[in-house]
Amino acid sequence: MYENNQFYSVGKSPNDIIGFNCRQDGSVYQSFLKQHSWLSVKEKAGYSGLKGYFINFQSIGRSYDHRETDVIIEEIPQMFLDLPHLHFAYFTSINMKESGPFTFGELAYRASRRLFNWDMYVYPFPGKDVWRKAGDHKFTREILEKYFPIKDGDTGPAGGFIVSTKENKLIEVSPVDAGFCSWHDANELCEKFSYNGISEWRFPSPEELSSYAAIKRKFLRDNKVYQTTEKIINWSCLQKGDKAVAVVTQENEDEFLPPYTYPMGGTSGGYHKSKHGPWLCDKIEFPVTDWIAVRPVRDLKR
Repeated sequence: MYENNQFYSVGKSPNDIIGFNCRQDGSVYQSFLKQHSWLSVKEKAGYSGLKGYFINFQSIGRSYDHRETDVIIEEIPQMFLDLPHLHFAYFTSINMKESGPFTFGELAYRASRRLFNWDMYVYPFPGKDVWRKAGDHKFTREILEKYFPIKDGDTGPAGGFIVSTKENKLIEVSPVDAGFCSWHDANELCEKFSYNGISEWRFPSPEELSSYAAIKRKFLRDNKVYQTTEKIINWSCLQKGDKAVAVVTQENEDEFLPPYTYPMGGTSGGYHKSKHGPWLCDKIEFPVTDWIAVRPVRDLKR
């Protein structure tokens, strides 16, 4: 496999797969002498002290008229090479960019390095299937559940945001509300909720909803969504007498604060914000009989 400046090789050490060549100006550069497919690495690794390696070129700019690259060489854990070879492979796609095909063990290894994730689509080859989300296909779902190291801000198995709480727990926040109801009915609504074939959801705390709101705003900013125009408020599990706490998980950003540079240094503004509130992460108490949206969460293992 040679894909996006990534390929595999076999040797007793990294030195076995690195060669040196000279340019016309006399400068020396590295080259990789032995490129192998995943199946070739699978066959040869383990014999006569040979090991499988993953080589990743990362461009870091240009020096004079030569492109400079940072080269990462990693030994492939034998556990991935020992995974069974199925009679089909998978193409993967994200943002209309197709890669592959990748075998089962190869895809598991890529998942462990976060090169294959829940946001991707897969297409089995050979076959007459259609492109599906990675979580909708049996084998690729199993791969991601077992090998993908999820972290704060990732897309989770159900398609929701992964959030790291103050207690250092990981939760997945549902990508949709479970519905509207009074506070007394919210817990049951969460327990009965199912999305993308996943159940075992629960009623979130105010702190969990605040963490989710912050992650969601960062996600929107990273994807060039600099203004939201819909106010969203969600029930939390915290009750205070005949009232309960709800959290603003998205504010109506109807005012633009122009960027400003302070004479003594520092900047502010350059973004949208609600002019009169409520503001993101505000905790508001409502009568428990009010009907408010419920956004379930579920616990994940690190």
